[in-house]
Amino acid sequence: MTIPTNPTLVSITTEALNMAGYANPTAVQLTRAALWIEEIKNDIWNKALINGDTRLKTLQTSNIQISVDNQSAYAMPSDFDEEILVELLDGAHTGTAQSGAATSITLASDEDITEAEILGSGILITGDTGKGGFRQAISYNTTSKVVGINSAWATNPDSTSEYLIVNKYYKLGERNITEMTEDRVSPGRPYYFHKVNDGETTNIYFERPCDKATYGIRVRYYANMQHVDLDTSTSAVIGLIYKNWKSVLTQGVLYKVLKDVNDQRYIVERDIFNNLLDQLIIREIPYGGEFTGFQVGK
Repeated sequence: MTIPTNPTLVSITTEALNMAGYANPTAVQLTRAALWIEEIKNDIWNKALINGDTRLKTLQTSNIQISVDNQSAYAMPSDFDEEILVELLDGAHTGTAQSGAATSITLASDEDITEAEILGSGILITGDTGKGGFRQAISYNTTSKVVGINSAWATNPDSTSEYLIVNKYYKLGERNITEMTEDRVSPGRPYYFHKVNDGETTNIYFERPCDKATYGIRVRYYANMQHVDLDTSTSAVIGLIYKNWKSVLTQGVLYKVLKDVNDQRYIVERDIFNNLLDQLIIREIPYGGEFTGFQVGK
């Protein structure tokens, strides 16, 4: 049995146009339909606002940055809306890889970690090729130093890649900026953060600068629907949106296509869309079961 491919912007808009009667949509029609996808994103976001909660399950994602020595401020992703968890990733074993492949990394030749210590730990690429990549170690050969990981890297590491074996996870607390001034000049491991939004971007600030450049700074957060790019190559969230919300997106484009050409069928299709939209919002509210799993790779 063939596994269905994940839906894309083109496949969703093409299907909607086919349903509207356009068997072979033109490039112009597909481009117009993509604009309607943006409108539908806003429809979903506004409906969530009306219901009092834009923290939808499909919008849960994560971002990993690598600390900078003596730096306390870090910019959040452009689609950041609200954090779920901010944590530091740390460990005692660091080094430079010998090589890497799609589902493995070969640690430094003098790496002395044992199989028992590394299995289940995180492998974080802290520098050079693949920087920010994070996967879980599921196998390890102490002779060859090859680590097998739980899923493929977004960018394969190589002989330039610096790594950290993560077995310590420190949850950071949020504090008001007025509570975080005394220790800011003393480098160390941060314990707290606060957020500052300048109207365009959000930054988090630690109460003290990081004392090394190998911490992973992982932020699990809800994305802002209005700031999510439609391009799957630049946004991991949009791929989940296409997959989880395909029926709503397709129906929305269908009704907007019909309305655009003054086809009165749009009234029925609009009502179906609104019903699907209501169901989506109910289904997507986390009810406290947010963000389970080991990690989301970069």
